[in-house]
Amino acid sequence: MEKENIIDFGIYVPVDLLEDRLKAEAYNQGYLNFKIHKIKSGIPYLPLSEFMTISAMIGWKGLTTEHYVDKGGYYLIRTVDLDNFFINLTNALRVDEEKVVEQPQIILKEADIVISKDGTLGELAIVENLKDAKLCAASTLARLRKKSDSNIDNHFVLVCLASKEVKGQIYSFTSGIAQPHLNQEYLKKIEIPIPSEEIQKYIGDKVRKAEKLRNEYQMLKDTCNSLLSKYLGEPSLKADRTSLSLIKSSELTDRIDAEYYRQTYLEIINALKAKYDLISLDKICNGKISNGKTYQTTQGGSLLQNIGVGELGNWFPETNVDKCINEKVASKNILPFGSIVWGNAAHLAKYIGQKVNIILEENRYVGTTEITSILPDENIMSPYFVFLFMNSDWGYYQIQRTVKGMTAHSYPDDIRNILVPNISFTQEELQEIKTGIINAHSSLKSLQECINSAKKDIEDLIEGSFRTKEEYLNLID
Repeated sequence: MEKENIIDFGIYVPVDLLEDRLKAEAYNQGYLNFKIHKIKSGIPYLPLSEFMTISAMIGWKGLTTEHYVDKGGYYLIRTVDLDNFFINLTNALRVDEEKVVEQPQIILKEADIVISKDGTLGELAIVENLKDAKLCAASTLARLRKKSDSNIDNHFVLVCLASKEVKGQIYSFTSGIAQPHLNQEYLKKIEIPIPSEEIQKYIGDKVRKAEKLRNEYQMLKDTCNSLLSKYLGEPSLKADRTSLSLIKSSELTDRIDAEYYRQTYLEIINALKAKYDLISLDKICNGKISNGKTYQTTQGGSLLQNIGVGELGNWFPETNVDKCINEKVASKNILPFGSIVWGNAAHLAKYIGQKVNIILEENRYVGTTEITSILPDENIMSPYFVFLFMNSDWGYYQIQRTVKGMTAHSYPDDIRNILVPNISFTQEELQEIKTGIINAHSSLKSLQECINSAKKDIEDLIEGSFRTKEEYLNLID
């Protein structure tokens, strides 16, 4: 059969770009741009197989829950543990070391790149600063390891893999509908531009700078959490072994559902009462507790952004250009500086309150209806301490206690009754908490600027408009 020009979903495919994959997804716009720019740019392109060994764990059946361990072993890195080019071990599972070493193809080493190949495709991270940690890759990830004779910059490769045109190749090679999949042979075929070593280093240095900023961010978080732990520690909870709880009449409220009086929740309150006087969020916030409003949104073009559960990040909201608001917003719905927010609805109840964020930007965010916000009065209690508390297990289990309904929701009327301990921090400690949170936010913003700058460089490189930009030099050591 002769190849003909194909018009599918508004995409025109020239005859000379047609290949043997006759499906619409194979010729997405990103893939076509890659083919065109590859011809026009004059920059050499190489497939990953030329300078990387690729292990996509073909045939590996994964680790079962019987191999999970509480301590030691290897961290099992999954797609959910990939965080903006880096690996976040906060919620990573641990697995038995003996089982892992039987499968060396899943073990990760310093400078390896991991990329998601099943389900959510193209999520990326580079393995850095392992120290004593041992990591292995879950079956949904592929491992890319630079060949010993290659001089190509791994951090440069990482940014290339995040570009629109490489993502276009990924979608072009994808098979499956319900569960998209990218196999090892197609991974090997993915091509990236290979400029001079100087340009590779220039772009790669921005990711290395981002890595340093991420380490600063993590260190500041750890310091703040250590100050909280100094006074509170971690809640010691016994597993609920019965559906019955004996409670005092003084502990009864207007809630009559049994879940509200689970032993776990009562233990949390009793443990706090044993050490501190407790103040309700209603008093701390002078009643400023509410859910948001969902506005019409568009891609870019507005300084105001609706944030839903998907935009909640690790301490601070994440930018999403698709959530820019394109209608008039009532000022009362704009989240003030110092607001503390979390999700109030989820398909699984355990996710409600799992991510608590603090707003440190003026006139920037508007919470959707699935977001609860509180605004502590600084004259009553430090909002930075309240944020740390709500972000801890002490706060999480109290948020969980408010969840009700078949569809799992949490409402402001119940949030008002959450209790916060009145801890006698020194002024120096309160200042350290405040400064630490503000500086962590600053480090995270600078980190994102570095990554965005590197991504823009790759786009310019592919399109033939790349120049070493003086305004970016301050991002590099």
